[in-house]
Amino acid sequence: SGLRSLYDRMAFWRHGSVRHGKRTMLRNSKESLWLLAPFVVWGLVVVIMHSLGYVTMEQASAPVAMTNVVNTVLTRVHRVVYFAQELAIADSVEAQKAIYPVLESEVMALKWEWEVMLYGANSTQATDPHFTLARRGIAFEMGPATNTLFSSGVTCWLPDPADCYLANHSYAAVVYRGLNAMMQRFFLEADLMLRDSSAAWHLNSSRLDYLFLEGTGNLHWAMLHLTDVHLASVVALYMRVEVFHVVVFVLSWLLAGLFLF
Repeated sequence: SGLRSLYDRMAFWRHGSVRHGKRTMLRNSKESLWLLAPFVVWGLVVVIMHSLGYVTMEQASAPVAMTNVVNTVLTRVHRVVYFAQELAIADSVEAQKAIYPVLESEVMALKWEWEVMLYGANSTQATDPHFTLARRGIAFEMGPATNTLFSSGVTCWLPDPADCYLANHSYAAVVYRGLNAMMQRFFLEADLMLRDSSAAWHLNSSRLDYLFLEGTGNLHWAMLHLTDVHLASVVALYMRVEVFHVVVFVLSWLLAGLFLF
C-alpha cells in the first residue's frame, strides 16, 4: 500500500535482507569509548572549572570584607575632623567635657580600623563581626595599593592642582611619603590635641590645621584612590570566575559539536 511504501522509505535503516535466528549484541569497547568520551571530558571540564571558581570565590571573601573596612576608615577620618572642630569651637567647659570623650573614642576607633586595614584582623579583633572575614591586610598586597600606602611618590592627591602645597610647605614631605605617613601624622596631631590643655583648643590650633587640611584634602583623596584600587582587585576576582563560566559554555558547545558531527 501507499502507507507501507512511505514507511519503508522513511525507515531506511531497515532496508536489506532479513536474517532469521537469534540476534546477539557484540561488545565493541572502542565504539563505546568514543560515545562516552565527550560526556567524560565535559564532566571533567565542568568539575575543574567550577572547582577553580569555588576556590576563587573563597579567596574573594577577605578582600570583600576588607573593602568594608577601607570605606569605614574614610568615614572615621571625617568623624575625627568633625569632632575636633566641635571641640575647638566649644564655648563652655560643659561642652568641652561632653565632646572630648567622643573625639577620644573616634580617634581610638580610627586607629583600630587602620590597623586592621593594614595588617588584617588578629584573633581578638576577629571576634568583632565587622572584622571576622578581614583577615588579610592591604599591606600584604603587591601593586598599586601598596604603592599608595608606603611609596607613592605623589606630591599631590587633590583633583585641582591649584590647591596643592608648594614644595617648601611643611606638609608637602608628608604627602610625598604616601598614605600611611599622612595617616600616622593624622594620629599624632589628634593625640596631641587630646593632650593639650583646653586653652589650646581653638580654630587657630596647628593640630586642627593639619586634621582639617589633610582630613578633607590629600588624605581624603588618597583614601578614595586606595578604595578604587582595592575595589578593582575585588572586581577582578569576580571577572575571573566569569571567565571560567564562559570557558565551560564554549567547551560544552564544542564537545556537543564534535559528538554530533
